[in-house]
Amino acid sequence: MLITRSRIILLIWAMSFMISEAIHITIPSVSQFSTLADLIISALLLFIWCEWHAQENGVRPPRFASILCAVFTLVGVPYYLFKTFGFQQGGIKLLWGLLFSAIAYVSGILIPSIIFGVPLSF
Repeated sequence: MLITRSRIILLIWAMSFMISEAIHITIPSVSQFSTLADLIISALLLFIWCEWHAQENGVRPPRFASILCAVFTLVGVPYYLFKTFGFQQGGIKLLWGLLFSAIAYVSGILIPSIIFGVPLSF
């Protein structure tokens, strides 16, 4: 498996979950600011991911797909994948993306909680 620019962006996105949770655990007073920063960083990373992923696959993203990925992720990512790669390939890519997102999210909560010895709170 190649490490591409779009995969690096996804890894940075996953790491942002861990950093965010570590901030929430260690400095609870900045929780609201941290949440806003998380949203802005995620939106920016997903916008870049859509553009770079399309470029790496030699396709042109559908109109407004990058903006939809950033602003309305639950609509934008499936729209981009299905419109660009078709139902079957887009569906497979979407399932891999959901699996990656679930692992990144759970890891982002578990790892900082273990490191800082804080009980889990969902």
